[in-house]
Amino acid sequence: MFITVFVLASFNIQGDSGEAAMLPRLIDTLIGSVIVFVVVRFLWPDWQYKQLPELLLNALKQNRRYFDSVYLPNIGEEEYQHNRRRAHNADRALTQAWKGMRLEPKSKRAFQDKAFNLTYLNHALLSYISAFGIHKSDDDFTPDTIKTYKKLSWVLDRAADELSGIECDADVVEKAKQIESDIYIEKVAGAGGKTILFHNMSRITTELLIEARDLSRL
Repeated sequence: MFITVFVLASFNIQGDSGEAAMLPRLIDTLIGSVIVFVVVRFLWPDWQYKQLPELLLNALKQNRRYFDSVYLPNIGEEEYQHNRRRAHNADRALTQAWKGMRLEPKSKRAFQDKAFNLTYLNHALLSYISAFGIHKSDDDFTPDTIKTYKKLSWVLDRAADELSGIECDADVVEKAKQIESDIYIEKVAGAGGKTILFHNMSRITTELLIEARDLSRL
């Protein structure tokens, strides 16, 4: 529409022939608009809900790398910042998919509530990992801390496996809940501030695993 206005103004300025070009140009614009509408609406629609599994899988993988960057000793500062940035970009892509879904026709807004829940959970997970990142330079990771980190990483891997089509054990959710329960016991025992973060993160990772399993079976 704006290009049409520009073209007509140009014709009018250059040769005072804007009126002569108006009708053919408007007809071409209407034909082009109809073609674009038909193609996007019916032939190759890019419905956001179809991208959810892939976007969530990418977000989980990037969060896993970001989490590794906090705890693995061989990760340098530059690689840490790179993994952090990619995790935030993946989270942003998932958020944009949810926002885009809200603009689609009502008949195509499949899984809108699930998309919101996945976006919320992934953003919460990223926030907790960022909180751990503050302590990256503390160098006070005890064997128990590393053990808990590996347990949570295992849950994230299982969620990614579900979305990748890799069949997990039938009791994988129960194992994740047991990990959450074990961390909660450590929290009640007053094991330290990081244990509180671990417990909150374990709850989020368990919910993400459940959502990933449900999404992979739809």
